[in-house]
Amino acid sequence: MPNARRKGRNNEERDRLRAALANPVPPGGIGPRVVELPRQLVAVDPSDFRCSRLAMQLADEWVEYVAATAITTHARTYHMAITRLCK
Repeated sequence: MPNARRKGRNNEERDRLRAALANPVPPGGIGPRVVELPRQLVAVDPSDFRCSRLAMQLADEWVEYVAATAITTHARTYHMAITRLCK
């Protein structure tokens, strides 16, 4: 019997993202970029991509844009765009 897929993140992953949110990576630095939306954390980790430098630059701009505009609904769309472009 196959294991049921879990939705969401486990506690360890959530704690890691909360720590990254509390101590954000400076632009151009190494580490995940995290944005907090209502009831969820959204993250881009540039090391997950072949074009990590491009992913890092886009993620830095994404974090700044979300903070400056306070968008919530479209932040997830921008996250998906970065992920699809850099894969």
